[in-house]
Amino acid sequence: MRHEGHLAEMRGVPIEPDNLPAGLFSQSRMIVDKDFLDIRTADVIVVNLREAKIASQGTLIEYGFAAALAKPIITIATPEDLKLHKSPFIPVLSTAIVATLEEAAAIVNSLLSEGL
Repeated sequence: MRHEGHLAEMRGVPIEPDNLPAGLFSQSRMIVDKDFLDIRTADVIVVNLREAKIASQGTLIEYGFAAALAKPIITIATPEDLKLHKSPFIPVLSTAIVATLEEAAAIVNSLLSEGL
């Protein structure tokens, strides 16, 4: 990273929560970059749509980004949960759709296990 602009004063300062610029992690660009970094570094993506109250555009973008990176996507949702999102992308991009966290964990363990 270049030490330019508002980050120049942080050169040589250890990164600690107390010495970061105020609101750094609540800025839109930082939220998106961190989200994409999490997806890039993950082996498997687990999306919990259970009891969602609103459909999230951000979640659909995360599905697309993960799929573009060929990441397996395990979706936790019931048929009722899927009705809220009304998107053909969720069932098409999901490697599996299960109803519980325990089922999702079993699939993740299987995907990450050697020889299975």
